[in-house]
Amino acid sequence: MLRREFPKHESIRFPGPSPTYNSSGSQLWAIARQTPALLGSIVAENRFIRQQVSKLDIHAIISDNRYGAFHPDLPSVLITHQLQICIPKKLRLFAPPAQLLIHRLINNFDACWVPDLNDGVRLSGDLSEKNGIKIPVHYIGLLSRYLCEPKQPYTDSSEKKFVLAVLSGPEPQRSLFEQIVINCFAGSGAKLHLLRGLPLNDESISCPPNIQVHNYLDRDKMLRLFNDAEHIICRSGYSTLMDLIIMGKKAFLVPTPGQPEQEYLAKRMKQLRWFDSCIQTNFSEAYPGWKKEEFEQPQFTDVFALREHLRVWLDQH
Repeated sequence: MLRREFPKHESIRFPGPSPTYNSSGSQLWAIARQTPALLGSIVAENRFIRQQVSKLDIHAIISDNRYGAFHPDLPSVLITHQLQICIPKKLRLFAPPAQLLIHRLINNFDACWVPDLNDGVRLSGDLSEKNGIKIPVHYIGLLSRYLCEPKQPYTDSSEKKFVLAVLSGPEPQRSLFEQIVINCFAGSGAKLHLLRGLPLNDESISCPPNIQVHNYLDRDKMLRLFNDAEHIICRSGYSTLMDLIIMGKKAFLVPTPGQPEQEYLAKRMKQLRWFDSCIQTNFSEAYPGWKKEEFEQPQFTDVFALREHLRVWLDQH
């Protein structure tokens, strides 16, 4: 995807873990079984970074939530909103050591940049509290690739209003949610654009005439589709929430089953009355009865602080 978006830039394949998830809602045992491998991948990440620094003319590192992507001899920044982690209730016994481990990994960097607001109500809530973090923490505003107006509408002006469903996340939950959404719209007659989030997949799926399917769209087409949609159906991942806030779009959130952070964010958005949500198994009943007018996100100001912060950081290094 990045190579499609930035074809003129040099890129290096950065290996990482490939976690697997169960088809059932509970992911506790799946996560527990893979914890040693995930920790080992962080060590492998750091080894890989050291090898690349010795080969290439690298002056600094900005890591997007990759805990092993730092170097002791270079300015190294971690971008993350997860300073405090969500632990399922059944695993609360392991919360203190897990939190200590995360803080130790974060403190390997020279600074931490949190994509959220410094003042007022934070989008990330308790997740971005900096208790236990010893390195400087800077709140850099919200991040989104949709920071400009579309040049033209994506759809024909004669097309009636439509809903955009954006599918993302690990399998098999992505495919399970896809089928739930298709079944919900199949007999409704409502126009749906279904974005499957599969950039490497060219296969087509059979859907009713009122459902238009896209395996993948580039940034410009995605921006125009976002802009034209009446509202969005999507996961409650943090990057998605930032996109929705910046675009000013109404949305119905469905957290990925077994992912505590998404479940926390969806619950928080509903409590704030910014976005409605439900669990995946209740979507077919909850979504049709959604009262959009009862939810309204606030208008944030000064949300794009990254550019100035990055300029100052580059001048310092």
